[in-house]
Amino acid sequence: MTLYEFVEVLTRQLKGIDSAADSALNVASKVTHSFYSSRIFDYGLDMNSQPIGSYSTKKTNFFRWNFLPKNYSKFKPSGYFFENRRKIAYMTLDGYKKLKEIQGLRGDTVNLTYTGELKRDFSRPPVRVSASRSSKKMVVNINNTSASSPGWDVPKIPRARTNVSKLIKLTGRYGPAFIKHSFYEKNMFFGHFNRTFIKFNFEHTPWQLTTADITRI
Repeated sequence: MTLYEFVEVLTRQLKGIDSAADSALNVASKVTHSFYSSRIFDYGLDMNSQPIGSYSTKKTNFFRWNFLPKNYSKFKPSGYFFENRRKIAYMTLDGYKKLKEIQGLRGDTVNLTYTGELKRDFSRPPVRVSASRSSKKMVVNINNTSASSPGWDVPKIPRARTNVSKLIKLTGRYGPAFIKHSFYEKNMFFGHFNRTFIKFNFEHTPWQLTTADITRI
């Protein structure tokens, strides 16, 4: 390789840096986010690999609309409210933990999963914030337009929540530790980014001058 050829190689690599960085960013973001989402929704762990929290076991009155539609048959009235000539059935359970468990859902630790809609949003691949090539920030879009959970209010106004409003409430209840990336996830991102970037921009391109090349300069 002559010095001129070496300079040409460096020039091609320079031109390909942005494209290689984009590819590396996409790969690293998707792989890391997959582990991040699984940590939260499959294992119920925060950024420090500690349980996010525990569900309440305090006796609570739940209504039919608090159950998932497929589990309405599991609603067994414990008593009734009478309001404005309406008879409203309720079922007394040992907290939200029991509400999940009698429907076949995990209740031993907080995993932020009830309808599955929030997990579905989080499981989507990250996308670039802006179409601009200079933008390197990747995000996951969370639904804030349509209701995705049953209402949890008193019988007067059962207000369903969007995924964004659920996430805000959950962050306030359990703190931000579950939503932040762990040390392991950060290292995973950097590792995948570096390996992919090198592969796309350097691995298959001869770039070193040999002793023989230098003698010909």
